[in-house]
Amino acid sequence: MMNFKKLRNSLAEELAESTALYEEMSIPPQPNAPPNSRRIAVSMSFKRLKNTVKEELVGSKVVSEDIPIQLEAMASPVDMDFLATIAPPVVTQPQAFTDAMLDPVSRGLMTSLTTKHMSGATLQRTLRHNADQLQRTVQGQFVSLKGNMSYRDLLAGLIYEGESFQALNQFTFMNYTHVQFSDENFKHVSQRSGGICLLTNKRILFLSSQLAVGTSLIEWGDAKKLPGGYSIQTSCNDTTYYLPIPLRCLRSVEMRGETGVRGEITVHGNPPCCFGWCGLCGLTCCQDSNLMKQWDTKPVTRSQVQEMRVTLGVLMPPWERKMFLDVHIDPNVPLPVTRDFVALLQKNSPSLS
Repeated sequence: MMNFKKLRNSLAEELAESTALYEEMSIPPQPNAPPNSRRIAVSMSFKRLKNTVKEELVGSKVVSEDIPIQLEAMASPVDMDFLATIAPPVVTQPQAFTDAMLDPVSRGLMTSLTTKHMSGATLQRTLRHNADQLQRTVQGQFVSLKGNMSYRDLLAGLIYEGESFQALNQFTFMNYTHVQFSDENFKHVSQRSGGICLLTNKRILFLSSQLAVGTSLIEWGDAKKLPGGYSIQTSCNDTTYYLPIPLRCLRSVEMRGETGVRGEITVHGNPPCCFGWCGLCGLTCCQDSNLMKQWDTKPVTRSQVQEMRVTLGVLMPPWERKMFLDVHIDPNVPLPVTRDFVALLQKNSPSLS
């Protein structure tokens, strides 16, 4: 900042001197003054001004630090060699079930049970216990057919001529756990399992060629009435898919996340003592014999929160349907990687730049 202030003051002084010389041009020449003396003086002043500016810019050591670097100067194309360094997740033994293993829709359903049912906390414990047993059983029976290709082999022949991968600072690729598709009214349509996200100068690529472990919670019938309840589905399989979206189809991008602890306490209403008859008849069989509804508090439930997502507004090919894509970022991905990914999207997408 000191260099820029010095440069500004120097410019002001030189301009003031040049203005004074211009004003002198309207004064009649002195008898002994050589021809074109005023023009030469003005030319020398502007030449000195130009040299001063050049010296200040060259001599400044902090110009590159004070001026934000343009995104075009930071982004750079990369070849496909980095794809060989991507190591897909490997599950060597069954894992204990956690709510983080649920897909986004099922996770929301699990959270809502405490307010939907009076015995919601007990229902959650039952579901988690059975989901853990089911997941261990499924993973114990899984045998990989080793049919997955590496990401480099998966993309062989799928990249257009003139298309190049884009990298920026810490971003070359990004792992995600789910991609959730919703319509323009945020109504859930479908979802994909985890994989990696790549960015080229023409498209955004969602790829998977790895092991995917997922659990879903589904409500069947009316769970508050009989018959009715919930079912748990667990899968452990090799997944392969290739989902390209042209950058010209992007219309918006949003990044949001939260990390911390979430607590919840539930208050349920109960019928009055003896359904109100004791209070109506003047009896005192209950401690609070009145006709009013009673309220009970359930124990506090706590949960860890670690979530980061990028929401894309797109005209989904091939029919350009208006949709939202919620990309749930893997919790192990550093925040700067997600930030650089969003920055590249804004730079390369015609509707965002």
